[in-house]
Amino acid sequence: MTTPLTVNTVSRAGVNVTSEGVAATSGGDSMPNTGKEMLVLMNGDDAAHTVTLTYKATTDGQAISNRQVIVAAGDTTIIGPFPVPLYGNPVGWTYDAITSVDVAAISPGT
Repeated sequence: MTTPLTVNTVSRAGVNVTSEGVAATSGGDSMPNTGKEMLVLMNGDDAAHTVTLTYKATTDGQAISNRQVIVAAGDTTIIGPFPVPLYGNPVGWTYDAITSVDVAAISPGT
């Protein structure tokens, strides 16, 4: 079961993803998805971590392989947006490990 994140709307004043980030959850996380949202992954660990994004779509009735993104040690990576026909609503993901991994969900708003 994934833990839903609150989506932070980016404005002209900006959004501090470091202070808005939360610790990654061992069961994975999710966020509402309208096709505009992006995922910010902050890896403070000494090792790289893999995030697996879950596809909801199928091709001719066959499941599509989930997408994996590697976040290098000490890096911050932004992933998205997530087309609703492929990822669904909400979009969900899991982690290979959660040591020192923080996440934030952002949206450009209107």
